[in-house]
Amino acid sequence: MEHQDHYFLITNALSNPENFSLQEELKDWRALDERNEEEYQGIKKIWEQSSGIDEAYSGRAIEDAVSAFTARLEAKISEEKPKVKVFGLWWKSAAAVLAFAILGLWTYKSLQTEVYTFKSTLGQRDSLMLADGSKVYLNKNTQIKYSSQFSKDNREFFLMKGEAFFNITKDAAHPFKVFVNKSKIQVLGTTFNIQNIDSTIAVEVKTGKVSFESRENAKSHILEKDMGIRYDQKTGVIKKYIDLDRQTNSNWLYKELNFVDATLPEVCALIETQYDVKITIKGKISNIRKLNANFRNDPLKDVLDALKITYKISIEHHDNQIIIKQ
Repeated sequence: MEHQDHYFLITNALSNPENFSLQEELKDWRALDERNEEEYQGIKKIWEQSSGIDEAYSGRAIEDAVSAFTARLEAKISEEKPKVKVFGLWWKSAAAVLAFAILGLWTYKSLQTEVYTFKSTLGQRDSLMLADGSKVYLNKNTQIKYSSQFSKDNREFFLMKGEAFFNITKDAAHPFKVFVNKSKIQVLGTTFNIQNIDSTIAVEVKTGKVSFESRENAKSHILEKDMGIRYDQKTGVIKKYIDLDRQTNSNWLYKELNFVDATLPEVCALIETQYDVKITIKGKISNIRKLNANFRNDPLKDVLDALKITYKISIEHHDNQIIIKQ
């Protein structure tokens, strides 16, 4: 990599902390050599001192802006000595090149602002077809975005909140990428479900193959048909499982409820989502009894009757309010 090229890489990565691929490229470059890491730390320090550079640029020729920036930077570093240590004696030339990089990046961004299409669902499900022919089905309370330039050559999608099922058009030359917070799912052509709720990301594959990786965990996990993964973003724990018939999130798409050794609270949570009701459990009810059943487009009354028999409970149902008692 040319000397100035890595300045642009570092400044671009520092200004786009949520860009997964950019952070990975920077991480790989830093790992190549100890000197790369040392130089990165020095440039990062200069970057932290460079707030307001766009104001320095405003209304000036770029050479004047660079001179103003480096002069101000030198003054700031002098004020903070000996608290601030800038690595090596190269910082002045680095600052000048870095200023060009920052200003070039700022100018580029001002001219090439990315425009996104946003979509949110509240109390109802929705779906959309993307420009490459891929279909995305959105569960309730879901937020997504994708570039207005989304095309067969640019297949990046962002699941910001909620749950979505993807049916991806196959294109080996242009993998489809889904970004979920600091994690990435990459596919060629497949059907899979992603859930991004609270602090947990869950991915389940119905057909084909996908890879899952998070920025905190560099390891890539390959998931094939009937495999899934759950990632706790708070603890960093990743759990991989292979039997979707026993543990699945995507039944919402088919209006199906599938319970295997499920406790009453677990059952109630899914019923609330599927039937748009509010369930209140009064008193202490033992979790010893478990439900094993499958419901596909069954009336709510039939589901509640099964709960009465299994858990030995009484149920009061008024409009969208359900009260469960021992």
